[in-house]
Amino acid sequence: IGKKDITDNFSLSMHFFNKNISYVAVDMDKMLSERPEKIALLLEDIAAYLKSGELNSLPVTVYTPNKIAEAFKLIDEGKHIGKIIIDFKDQAVDVH
Repeated sequence: IGKKDITDNFSLSMHFFNKNISYVAVDMDKMLSERPEKIALLLEDIAAYLKSGELNSLPVTVYTPNKIAEAFKLIDEGKHIGKIIIDFKDQAVDVH
């Protein structure tokens, strides 16, 4: 669930709540501008959780430029979790 889902008034299926799950939306941009000290503390906590292994980062899927169509198809389907990267390292790119 992301900010775009909220601004686009995305509907969330109610069956998730059968599993005793709660969802809370936090506008990090607004919090950063209004309460930067709180964001600093939260980021310190997140870093500690990542370091201890209690929290894992999102998966990263890397595509080469010749597979860019596959990457965009995956993004368009909206079924991926994590980040999709197009790696142009060590490749010359013609700009037109």
